[in-house]
Amino acid sequence: MNIFAEMIHAVYDFRSYKGFAKNSWPKVLLYGLMLAVLSLLLTFVLPVTAVLAPLGGLDHIMEEELPDFAFSDGELRVEKPVEYKQYDRLQGGIYLNIDTNRPLTEEISDVDLLAYDRVLILDAHNALIKNGKDVIRLSYKDIKLGDLDKETAVKEILPYVQIGMWAALILVGWFSLLGFFLGALFMAAVGSLMASMLRTRMPFGSLFKLSVYSRTVPILLNILYTWIPVTIPFFSVINFGLSVFYLWKGIQAAGQEPLDGWDR
Repeated sequence: MNIFAEMIHAVYDFRSYKGFAKNSWPKVLLYGLMLAVLSLLLTFVLPVTAVLAPLGGLDHIMEEELPDFAFSDGELRVEKPVEYKQYDRLQGGIYLNIDTNRPLTEEISDVDLLAYDRVLILDAHNALIKNGKDVIRLSYKDIKLGDLDKETAVKEILPYVQIGMWAALILVGWFSLLGFFLGALFMAAVGSLMASMLRTRMPFGSLFKLSVYSRTVPILLNILYTWIPVTIPFFSVINFGLSVFYLWKGIQAAGQEPLDGWDR
């Protein structure tokens, strides 16, 4: 059975888990790699591409959407004010406000920012930055940034931004892959307890293999959840519970008679 057929069987056919436990290590690792890459592409790469592509890419966004500005002698001047707010009950809020015609950093207090986890406020002479609970107020003259304008920023900074995005993609991919297999390792440890409860003797390696396949439905649901405009309370708990359920059923199946014709 190829890995694509295994993905289908991993969703609905619990008896197939008997055969999954007997798969070779290269095949199991390839299956896990496929799930991790599929998740990365559909929950990170494709959403980011879907946002950037209609706008003409990152370079077009910077050239068209970035307001004209000039920074010289410790003073910032922006063509027009910029304000952006986004609040997510689960992930916190984002607040961006740039206005060089008002002393924003003096008008806005720390209390006004309690609802937001990430904040950037810029006025003509000062900056206010919040990351989590830490609020930092800076004077441009103290940090000595030098002179900068929009044209220079687009020309000199854009290449580094693009490199940074590729580096971020590589890091996200690496940590996604590492997280997947570490998660499977944790599930295998949980599976050893389940096997004891079911009075089923099974090597830890076989439990790890079953754990990889038990992540199929949770990952597919997580991909779907990324694309639907609905918030499901305790989704992570539900997702983990599904992994436990599939692993439980897989261990039960492993105690049954071998499936006829599995390797055909």
